Amino acid sequence: MGYARELAQKGQHEEAIKAYQRLFITHEPPDTLSLEYYQTMAGIPAMLPQAIAGLKQRAQRMPDNKETQKALGLTLTYNEETRREGIAILSKISGDETAKNGLRQALLWLNVRPDDEGLYQSYLQTNPNDKAIAQHYQGAIQGNARQAGYEALNTGNLKQATTYFKQALTVDSQDAQALAGLGYVALRSGDLATGQKLLNQASQSGGEQGQKWKQQAEDAGFYSQLREVQRQAKQGNTQQALDKLSPLTYSSGEKGLSAHLLQADLLRKQGNLPAAYQLLSELYQQHSQNEKSYFRILLLAYSTRKKQPS
Repeated sequence: MGYARELAQKGQHEEAIKAYQRLFITHEPPDTLSLEYYQTMAGIPAMLPQAIAGLKQRAQRMPDNKETQKALGLTLTYNEETRREGIAILSKISGDETAKNGLRQALLWLNVRPDDEGLYQSYLQTNPNDKAIAQHYQGAIQGNARQAGYEALNTGNLKQATTYFKQALTVDSQDAQALAGLGYVALRSGDLATGQKLLNQASQSGGEQGQKWKQQAEDAGFYSQLREVQRQAKQGNTQQALDKLSPLTYSSGEKGLSAHLLQADLLRKQGNLPAAYQLLSELYQQHSQNEKSYFRILLLAYSTRKKQPS
């Protein structure tokens, strides 16, 4: 007996089980040894289900035996699939330090779901100063909400995505991922100004993600201003629109190209065909060959209009 226990204490669980079994008259352990036998067996991953089954049988025969309930609860917490069952058992055992420590560890191991709130609230009511447990739960809920938010966003469910991102922000109002998520929702909804604001907030977290969000915020701001220019032009305020558009033409890349093309179109609408033609001629010279066919078509159209008498 001492040899089997010594092997178990050393973590040599398989050898310990063999040593225990040599002591048994039948294949089943006697009641006096079943607790330590099944607890040792639980240290062998492949035999964990058998250990749980053995402890459950003992618990059914001895429902008021505290040590049996504790052993079963602890053993159930070793596996994620049975961990909640183990937590439920351990939470009912009072005045036992081993059970309390096992319960705490299980709560830290648990992959938290939204419906686990009761488990953590129950523990924190009796252990209000356990910051590690509170942080684990809040962090998990925050992460789950963020993940659900992006999944909803990717499927186009903007209303649900908003709900999840706001839920994450109730845990941490500076959650950059959640702020960015709300920013993307705003952009998808066409609210470029709000999208820019939220992405700017998210970008303050720094790092590579921060740089990405900063660039996206700048893009949103640009296109928000471009939309305002188009709005003014539709209202007939062409010169006002051109004045507002002028700073945007200094943007680089696709943004600058978009601004210049709009500028040429507004000049045409204003009747300033020579200026529109000159601008498109410059764009024709500046852009790569694969884009020139597009500008050539525009140039021909403006050239034709330019030659027509006004």
